[in-house]
Amino acid sequence: METLLEEIKNKKLVLDVFKALSNELRLDIVQSLSKSPKYVNDLQEEFSNYDPTSISKQLAVLKNSGIVDSVREGKKIKYYLKLDCVGKMIMCIDSH
Repeated sequence: METLLEEIKNKKLVLDVFKALSNELRLDIVQSLSKSPKYVNDLQEEFSNYDPTSISKQLAVLKNSGIVDSVREGKKIKYYLKLDCVGKMIMCIDSH
């Protein structure tokens, strides 16, 4: 069975996204952000079983991979899902 696919235009981005999603905490953060944008403090509270440094490091990986982005609001930083298709992909995979 053959599937017609266009050539992947940015293989590095695709590889970076899949690498970033291969960590349980990062996957959980993406799932949380797919519901709504969150401040760092909210994520630290939600994932209180991890130390704040770990959460910050994982957010940096997700941001560097292009999955999430952030905006500064005063002294707070709010993270949001930049590639909303990643959230949809996770839901698709999980439904099978």
